[in-house]
Amino acid sequence: MALSEPTGIARPLTTLPPMPSMQVRNVLARINDDQIEALLGERHLFTDHLIYVLIGALISKQPDGEQGPLSADSDNLFYTPSSFVNAYLDDTGWQIVKLRRELGGLPRFPGARIFTPA
Repeated sequence: MALSEPTGIARPLTTLPPMPSMQVRNVLARINDDQIEALLGERHLFTDHLIYVLIGALISKQPDGEQGPLSADSDNLFYTPSSFVNAYLDDTGWQIVKLRRELGGLPRFPGARIFTPA
């Protein structure tokens, strides 16, 4: 078949980057997002434009809450330059909530997991 003939699928639009190396920490005591970020230091932010791809890739490895890097019982926290992002599992499936920084952070509780670039 010649390349100009339809094949039923399109050529690749883009190539997604590989998943970045990450570190995962557990929250041990009640703490706010601002306090978490102060403890993490400067290099804890994921890029805004890839955060949903990253979280989606993690969810795809444990879609029904199987054991894995994401906690199925608590918040999974990711920080970007513009927002605080939380992925959590509820009765309807995985949810992703993005809170703009200008609205302020939230309190976080023991059992939550914090994801940062390695």
